[in-house]
Amino acid sequence: MISLVGRSLSSCVMLNSDTVVFRGNADESAGQVLTGVIVLSLQSARLIDHQVRLRLLAILEVANDTATIRQRLRECFLSNKTRTTEIVLEHLGSRQLHSNPLSSAGHYRYPFELSLPSDLAESVQGVPEVSLKYRVDATILSQGRPILYARKALRIIRTPALDALEPLQGVVGESILADRLRHDVSIFPKAVSFGGNIQLKLRACPLVTGLKLRDIKARVVEIREFLTQENRSKEVRKCIAEVLKTALGQKAKRRDMELGSDRDDWALSIELSLPRRIGDCIPDLSHSRMRAHHRVETIFAVIDLDGKVFKICTTIPITVYMPLDATFNADGVILTPRMAARSTQPASSIAPPVY
Repeated sequence: MISLVGRSLSSCVMLNSDTVVFRGNADESAGQVLTGVIVLSLQSARLIDHQVRLRLLAILEVANDTATIRQRLRECFLSNKTRTTEIVLEHLGSRQLHSNPLSSAGHYRYPFELSLPSDLAESVQGVPEVSLKYRVDATILSQGRPILYARKALRIIRTPALDALEPLQGVVGESILADRLRHDVSIFPKAVSFGGNIQLKLRACPLVTGLKLRDIKARVVEIREFLTQENRSKEVRKCIAEVLKTALGQKAKRRDMELGSDRDDWALSIELSLPRRIGDCIPDLSHSRMRAHHRVETIFAVIDLDGKVFKICTTIPITVYMPLDATFNADGVILTPRMAARSTQPASSIAPPVY
């Protein structure tokens, strides 16, 4: 809240919700309506026959080593600088804030509605290469001159469409190393909400005798791809979650391992918890020349009869999305309770293996 005329007059913007949710991508989602009020506070009686101008602004910031990013908001967002502000929507209200121009001290409310187009890009925060933020600006004009400013941050997120299959499908990764070990990993579902849990089911079947399982490592890797100013592709990888299970010399942890009665299979369930703060992790996104995606990597370390250690690795892509009821505190930590991705469906309903 900003006041330019002293303590006798002030204003603020209040939104019914600080977050606007679009279901599906820009081609399939419907437009949304942003509602709120402008509150005008008077400490003493005065004329308030002013106009109110509302603007929805998109602020795009691009790192110096990142190429020019074109991003469609309503038409085309073209940033030739490291910081650019685009007016997405603008509304000018010419009616009075109150039926009587001379009003007594008190609080006066000016309700408003803004229709947001369905092709608005979602907010991007916590990424060093690019930042996209939205803000609602309200300006109170008197005889064409601004006398008060007020602003409110707005977050725009996208979640899977109502008929999306990813939150309902599982994925299986399978691999064989030198005819020694067969290894498969199943994840259900393959689309995980931001700050949620990933439930893995791992199984390894020795194809030769004398193999011993040393440890199993599972991790979630975040990959960001973008173009530099030299028009070269650059990739940044970051491990955002990791779990290590040791099988040798630790009887307590060996209880997690279940040996099959037929082929002495190794079976294990691992839960990976995604970070809950924006900046430690970001949802999947694709903004023109920038893309962020995630995948789960598992590594089995096995010892053969000669004491030699060999490893087998499996990689499975997953989708991280913002939940429908996502709310954040001042530090950017999501307040939505964790939802573990646990499968209660039979194996026949899970997706076929991905190689």
